[in-house]
Amino acid sequence: MKIYQIETSNICSLACVYCPHKNQLRNKGFMSFDTFIKCIKLYKLCGNESPLVLHNFGEVLLHPEIEKFISYANQNNVECTFFTNGINVDKKPFDSLFWKKLSKFGLKSVNFSSHAISLKEFQKLLNGFIKIGRVFNPRKNKLGTWAGQTGKPEIPITKPCIFERENALVVLWDGRISSCCLDVEGTCDELWIDEILENKMYKFRRINLCNSCSSMRHHEKL
Repeated sequence: MKIYQIETSNICSLACVYCPHKNQLRNKGFMSFDTFIKCIKLYKLCGNESPLVLHNFGEVLLHPEIEKFISYANQNNVECTFFTNGINVDKKPFDSLFWKKLSKFGLKSVNFSSHAISLKEFQKLLNGFIKIGRVFNPRKNKLGTWAGQTGKPEIPITKPCIFERENALVVLWDGRISSCCLDVEGTCDELWIDEILENKMYKFRRINLCNSCSSMRHHEKL
């Protein structure tokens, strides 16, 4: 059992045409600090080797307690990272002092999606405090169909995805467990993080989305 990522929030500051975020049937909200504490406990129990990813469907930096989350993780020797579009809900860039503060709280690197500001602008904001890992440019990168959710159904690949291969899961903002990070509609079983922490058991189960998905087949390790 491994954690693929946790969803600190499923609220976003943008509405990208290729993203199925607007099709979410789930309620929208922010993860509570109590739930985040449980995520850190589960992460350490799972023995993940890679940093804990704080995004799923939503913009991480909209969370009002994200500084507190990163600080708590750092205090428990858990390194965090996430993808961000670099802007807040008012579509204004955070300033360098904000990123300097996150750096002091333990954030070492972030991944960047250049939807609203340029990579050069974002680098200026970080001012060397935090490294940039992966960069996604929607104007230059080939966009997928999110397993047929934003376009034609994909031809499924029989090779197991990382969720099946690693018996991985996503913790949603409200503490529910999802078996796939692409499951925008939230069709996952009613399984909660408390149950997993109590039973220390989780088994990947295929969902309907698996029938039209060719994603997540790389050799990534968690």
